[in-house]
Amino acid sequence: MALTLTPGDVSGEAVRAEVAPATTDFSVTNLVMTSASGVKSDLTLKREPGSNTVTVSGTLPAQSKPRKLVLAVQEPALHAR
Repeated sequence: MALTLTPGDVSGEAVRAEVAPATTDFSVTNLVMTSASGVKSDLTLKREPGSNTVTVSGTLPAQSKPRKLVLAVQEPALHAR
């Protein structure tokens, strides 16, 4: 699974999170906010063992390029079904 995080145009805006391919078997809790332009990104990804829920938090600088994170599916055979 790919999780793409796209920051807003100005500091304080929520960061958009998109999972591809889209599925109901995997969920993301997105707590990432846009920070001031030029500030280093600071992301934290948490996932409990055996869980299909990922929580991502932290900051991405305004107007920066989207960040793509690759996530493993816990049960690939069940997901493919």
